Amino acid sequence: MKWPSFGVAPLGSISRALLGSIQDLGNASVSFRRSWLANDFPSAVATSAEGFGYLDHIQNQLLRHRDEERQKAGWEESAYRLALNVRVGELLQPTSEDDKAQFASRRPGKGYLPEGTTEPLSLNDALDKIKQRATSVVNFAVSSGDVHELFIFTPEDMGKSAAISKFDLEQFRGACKAAAKLL
Repeated sequence: MKWPSFGVAPLGSISRALLGSIQDLGNASVSFRRSWLANDFPSAVATSAEGFGYLDHIQNQLLRHRDEERQKAGWEESAYRLALNVRVGELLQPTSEDDKAQFASRRPGKGYLPEGTTEPLSLNDALDKIKQRATSVVNFAVSSGDVHELFIFTPEDMGKSAAISKFDLEQFRGACKAAAKLL
């Protein structure tokens, strides 16, 4: 008898749950943009919570696999490591207390990166920033087109200075999907 699995896949195959979450994140992003731009804020809030659930699942799975793969020989040259190094956005690090205060005071939908020199944000770093985010200091920007950018403040932690990251959800999803196909 074959036993059903829930949210897991046999070793060496792609997790359907992970790819499903990546797809669902895209659907949630579209729904969120529509709700926000139509001033349907209760729907936008509900969809946002759903979207962050998908983000958390995606980052948990991809980072767990990264941590397992780091222990294996050949990690430095692995296709998975290269997929995690793909640029998905921008990072401002370090940030000042003034940067944090200005960022935190912005109204929802008015996310931005404060003035300063940014560096490329890799998928690996974006996943870490999602994991370490200060949940009360997250913002976004949307347009009537397909743009849905997420801005995340991460506090100083484990020797890393505070930072603000910015990435487009569609670009992020594409990088996540490419990495997930390597699992």
